Amino acid sequence: MGSEEQPLSTALLSIASIASTAALWIALNTKFLNCTDNVIFSDENRLELQSLKEQLGHFKKQRQAERQGRIRAEMELRALSKERHYKDVQRTVRENDNKDGIYDTMLLSRIGTILSPFTKRMGTPRQGQLVPHGIGFLQLDNPKVCPMETVIGLSEYSHCWLVFQFHANTSSGTKKRTKIKPPRGGGIKVGCLSTRSPHRPNDLGLSLVKVERVDEKNKRVVISGLDLVNGTPVYDIKPFVPWDCPNYFDQQQSNCHPTALAPSLGFRVPSWVSADDALRSVSFLPRISNEMRRLVVLEKRLYPLYDPLQNKTDDIQSEALENAKKAICEVLAQDPRASNNGKRGSSMVKSISTSSDGANKPETENTPAFSRAKGQDPYKVMFGTLQIEFLVDDANHVSVVHVSHIDLEKECTFVDGIPLAVDGAMK
Repeated sequence: MGSEEQPLSTALLSIASIASTAALWIALNTKFLNCTDNVIFSDENRLELQSLKEQLGHFKKQRQAERQGRIRAEMELRALSKERHYKDVQRTVRENDNKDGIYDTMLLSRIGTILSPFTKRMGTPRQGQLVPHGIGFLQLDNPKVCPMETVIGLSEYSHCWLVFQFHANTSSGTKKRTKIKPPRGGGIKVGCLSTRSPHRPNDLGLSLVKVERVDEKNKRVVISGLDLVNGTPVYDIKPFVPWDCPNYFDQQQSNCHPTALAPSLGFRVPSWVSADDALRSVSFLPRISNEMRRLVVLEKRLYPLYDPLQNKTDDIQSEALENAKKAICEVLAQDPRASNNGKRGSSMVKSISTSSDGANKPETENTPAFSRAKGQDPYKVMFGTLQIEFLVDDANHVSVVHVSHIDLEKECTFVDGIPLAVDGAMK
């Protein structure tokens, strides 16, 4: 048995050792409790009862000691399993030579630790928003990784997400569970990833908390509505923004601006986050719509994401094409041009044209808007294997002027999984 496996086995044996003593204690305790004050005992019975009381007291102390020993053994087991897991991660990272730079493992550095009133797992809320008056701190106690400068501006948000570790899991050193019984599921078993269970392939959690204030003096973020055990290590903070709300884009299209939307949903964001910088409209030139049909429907360049062969009817093929065009329009409407070039738009999208039919007709090469932008070099953005070239005029109207297929495997090289141009094939 290896040096790492031996202490692990010792810890497991220590946990199992209490079974026989616990059973004996229960038997004696039951016999003693069945006695009542109304029973008249003989001298012999009185001596036996006294002996039982002494044995019961002895076994109570022994059971308490063994319970404490079991807790210590569980802590040792958890520490050993974490240490072995950390060594496995280090070894995996060293041995990983994926040519695309995609690693199976990731080393994380703790940015802080949670101080909360929930000192044990039992009694910790299953969801933080169910206990809105629960107050806690995120103590930024790792300044080398996360100095106080990193949270400047966080107090302008009303809520944030915390990425943390389920550090108190007792199953860390055993086989991972694939299915669990949710506490409110009535006995059903479901996959662990379809629940909020702490028992997961990776012991990572995500929690939405309210930001009360940033305490720079004590180097902590005061939060409320938390569902975190005291001592929980935190690895990242992400502010809560309007786009975290489902169907936000539909609400935006109905002229509900983020600044007006946020208070109605009970959250606050800085003004620069909710700034209206989307472009006014996006349209395809007629010849580009035909080119998109060839690339998406006939040549299946966006397969399997946009699959025109799910059903060979014209309706399904048109649906795949229209969904791809709408997605491209939605990307361009958010102005993917570099923010430091001083050309980002400042008007909300009022219309998105994806076909030559309907009231929002795409621009032609003879329209004034296209002519004003015609003298500039087109911007380029990748969508799958399609390179989309577009122009933006002075009124912040976008015209898709060219679409082409890029064979990423032949024309590009990959760095960290990202395709880069070779011989000027792609910018």
